[in-house]
Amino acid sequence: MRRADENVLPREDEGAEAGGSRDVVLAVSDLHAGYGQVPVLRGISLVLREREALGIIGHNGMGKTTLLKTVMGLLPATAGRIVIDGVDVTGWAAHQRSRLGIGYVPQGRGILPGLSTHENLRLAWTPESGETEERAIERVIALLPRLSRLLDRRGGTLSGGEQQILALGRALVSSPWLLVLDEPSEGIQPSIVEEIGAILESLREKHGLSMLIVEQNLELVLDVATRIVLVERGRITRELDGGAVRGGAIAELVGMGSARIAERSGAVRAGAAVAPSAPPSRPAAASRPPKAIAPRSTPSSTRADGSRTAPPAALGGTMSTVKRPTLDQMREIVASLHMSMSEQETAEYLDVLEATFQAYDRVNQLP
Repeated sequence: MRRADENVLPREDEGAEAGGSRDVVLAVSDLHAGYGQVPVLRGISLVLREREALGIIGHNGMGKTTLLKTVMGLLPATAGRIVIDGVDVTGWAAHQRSRLGIGYVPQGRGILPGLSTHENLRLAWTPESGETEERAIERVIALLPRLSRLLDRRGGTLSGGEQQILALGRALVSSPWLLVLDEPSEGIQPSIVEEIGAILESLREKHGLSMLIVEQNLELVLDVATRIVLVERGRITRELDGGAVRGGAIAELVGMGSARIAERSGAVRAGAAVAPSAPPSRPAAASRPPKAIAPRSTPSSTRADGSRTAPPAALGGTMSTVKRPTLDQMREIVASLHMSMSEQETAEYLDVLEATFQAYDRVNQLP
């Protein structure tokens, strides 16, 4: 069995053969899978090598999570092969694959809410890890120091970000050399997303882990992935290396670009905004044209023709049937859920929600 810090080939500049078959840790060939009679994966092939982080992106419903579940053995393959560390595991059960040294962070985190953080970590320990339970947990806490103050807290009282870090720590207890993550940034505040990105990058660079990451947050993908593949309708339709992604190719590729991606590619300059494309013209019966959404940082903005856009609704403002929560309301929600969130984290959640509210604003302004 591999270990993250053992049997790692020398880097290319030390004489290793780049792209050689010896460094392949996962090979998926013409993989098909689905649910009942509904096919989802339609012939996916990919290769993951040592010290690589492969990002898997695409819109919802394209088969990304199904791919990870099939690789992990949680969903049977109907055709194709899955080879992990040179072993064909296509017919293996999930628990058998995990013993090869694979850590899995599922979508939704899967934390047991009634158990403490320490107990959630203990459940992940196995004798095959090669170290005592106490030593394994000490190692994980050293990697994820945020967990040290949460050990006695029940999983259900942790914030979403704390639960995500706990889920990552639980996957690391068994000392894996291959880490599989499904939407690690889902539903958590930006500061912890950045923290998780830094942790994953450190695990890859300093500890030699290989990673397979399904992620919608393109900023996290940019921070972590060395290669990216696009999944559409159950097939991989495009692959890009990290350099091309950081150059902005991904925004053009899938239409999922963010301001940060555009800035890296030179598409956004200081003070400029990326405006949504105008909707097609409507019949004369339309009473008023749709209005563009102004950036949140300014009360209004000026179009090219000199007209002014309306600012987004303020906190607590009404958008049809949807109302923006105030900071006080967010505090009440956090308290009612017995979550632990600082003032800064609560405010960051409002920032995350603002993009969704602005989308409602735009729909509400359509004729």
